[in-house]
Amino acid sequence: MKRVRRWFGQLGQLGPIGIVIGMLIAAAAVGFYLRERRRPMRPRTRRIAFAPLAFDRRHAPATIRVLRAKLAYQRGFCVDQYNGLCIQELTLERYLRGVVLAEEGVFLRFAGSNGRIDGASLARVAEAWKLQAIAARSYALYAVLVDKYDRKRNGFDLTDTPRDQAYDDRRHPAVDRAVLSTAGRVLVDRRGRLLYAEYSASCHSRGTRSLLGNRRIECHRRCRDHAFAGSSHFRGMCQWGSLHFALDGRPLAWLLAHYYPSATTERVVYRPSVPTPGARTTGVDPRRKAR
Repeated sequence: MKRVRRWFGQLGQLGPIGIVIGMLIAAAAVGFYLRERRRPMRPRTRRIAFAPLAFDRRHAPATIRVLRAKLAYQRGFCVDQYNGLCIQELTLERYLRGVVLAEEGVFLRFAGSNGRIDGASLARVAEAWKLQAIAARSYALYAVLVDKYDRKRNGFDLTDTPRDQAYDDRRHPAVDRAVLSTAGRVLVDRRGRLLYAEYSASCHSRGTRSLLGNRRIECHRRCRDHAFAGSSHFRGMCQWGSLHFALDGRPLAWLLAHYYPSATTERVVYRPSVPTPGARTTGVDPRRKAR
């Protein structure tokens, strides 16, 4: 604080020009502070207990609002904006197609060789995509129900960055089929409560453990995984590990039992919803030129 006062004192010695410059700097600082209080550059999240969440699976929200961190606001494509960035509204199932491709689209290279996709290999890789879809759906639905980003204030439910779940406007038929085959399925505990299903790129042979040490989430336990290097917080499903097991022929049921041993899946029923008028929810990238 003394340094700031000394700095303003030096500006005052410059006369009227220095005083004007100091006032402009102070006004800019106050404006930035007020904007940060209203809508910070990095949106803050609510405190989440991470415990299983009681919910009505017969009336699940059908849509989700996603903050596109690298996409500027465009009228007719975005339902709202956050500091000039696009907020896009999508049905939850359409959103998941973009999430699975963004999170595990790289797995396509393991579905064949010489640039050609082999049908048998693709079917095995699809088991990992199905697991990803169920985990991502559970994560997204949990975030919407607990209002992770204060939708009323900020206008969105999740971001499209690894801070939450990566999302891409691109689509692939094989990934779409894998997501469709798990439509509505989410992870729940033995009492039917929704799980906060986190996941990471790789466990690097260390396995997973209870989510943040919370023993109430019994479905996350230590389990052996493959030795792929990667990044991880060691909670929940490991993406490269699931690919390793899927290529070995492990089905979705085995993958679920391995990564979420005390959990089961239930199919939610989406409640009818009316998208925001004038907003496109097709997931088409507006930057892509029409052919």
